[in-house]
Amino acid sequence: MGRVLADAEQSIWRRLRDSGVEADYIGANTTPAPFGARFVDFVVLFRLVDIPDLETARALFPEYTVFDDGTTFGQSIDYDLLLAFNAAWQEALAVFQERVARLDDPRITLFQTAFGDWTIDDPESSLSESALDKLNRADRLSVHVVADDDMRAGASNIVSLPAIEGDTGSSYQLHREDLLFGGAVEEAMISMNQGRPFVAFTFDESGKEAFCDATSESIGRRIALVLDGVVFSTPRVNSAVCGGSGIIGGELSVEQAENLAIYLDVGPMPASLGIQSCQAS
Repeated sequence: MGRVLADAEQSIWRRLRDSGVEADYIGANTTPAPFGARFVDFVVLFRLVDIPDLETARALFPEYTVFDDGTTFGQSIDYDLLLAFNAAWQEALAVFQERVARLDDPRITLFQTAFGDWTIDDPESSLSESALDKLNRADRLSVHVVADDDMRAGASNIVSLPAIEGDTGSSYQLHREDLLFGGAVEEAMISMNQGRPFVAFTFDESGKEAFCDATSESIGRRIALVLDGVVFSTPRVNSAVCGGSGIIGGELSVEQAENLAIYLDVGPMPASLGIQSCQAS
């Protein structure tokens, strides 16, 4: 982290120098620091002198979250400018923006306030608590071997996870290890087969390789496709699946399949964007 911070400081100084902005270096922090709902990898604090407005400062550092104290001295403004960089936060925000867009509701907008916070404007209070919760789900897909009786006996690496609502089983005993090893879904869509919905998906390259290995080693067994700790499907592996695609079917309702396809297609949330407050206007 120290090397990353040093490189960031040098980059900031070069950008300030090239733009002709006068600045004093104040300090840096390499430990994770919370700012509202954000957790940053590091922060760098500068005092920028005679910046005409905050947007000018933000334009210099588009990949940073910019905070300021707005202190005014006579006709000039000095900003205690806190530059907080977190790739996970930026990626999570992009996922969140896409999820809001997928709501396809013109009444609901997402915008950034002057203080750097992001706000969902829902003037008619059309978002329920469950809908807000869905916007911030992790939605990370994992694959596990369904444990048989021999695996369960005295095993500490077996975990019990609930089945999706509507499944005939209430829970499944699964091997704890995730066979995807961080591989992710690249694209997902809902399809129908004889009136029953299912979700077809394709993996990225790492997911394709991991799923091929997992199915090659699990022929004759059942594997569980798990999303956010809930078992969506437990297909039996008849042969290795190395084409980089798969389906989730079973007992899904149309609504469950539609939501699942959206979650997988948009991608997982790499960092929590916990809701700070909800208030009516």
